[in-house]
Amino acid sequence: MTFRLSAPTLSPARAPTMARLLLTPRTALGLVVVASALWAGVGHAHEGGLDARGTVSGIDPERITLRTERGTEQAFALTANTEFVKGQAPASREDVAPGMRAVVHARRSGDRLEARLVRVTAGKGSPH
Repeated sequence: MTFRLSAPTLSPARAPTMARLLLTPRTALGLVVVASALWAGVGHAHEGGLDARGTVSGIDPERITLRTERGTEQAFALTANTEFVKGQAPASREDVAPGMRAVVHARRSGDRLEARLVRVTAGKGSPH
């Protein structure tokens, strides 16, 4: 008794195309999830702004600098319109010190990032 194994053949008209193999509803959903996660990691915020989280590494009357969770330094310009919040209470620039955890909500203005809201906490927890 002889057995012959052969792969099924498909005519070119019935052969699955690469697009059909790759773009199934499941892979499309996976791509959306991955793209959303990557977009969130960039730090884009609502209304075309940018959010940065980290530890205050420096602050002066003109700028605040954060060491982000990714280990990079990010500077933001402070303006007369920058709001400060410490915990849940209104604060001022003088209430912010190096070493505090912070979230900065900023917007691009020309070639610089302007801090719109600086939210800080003295503890190790997240201020936002």
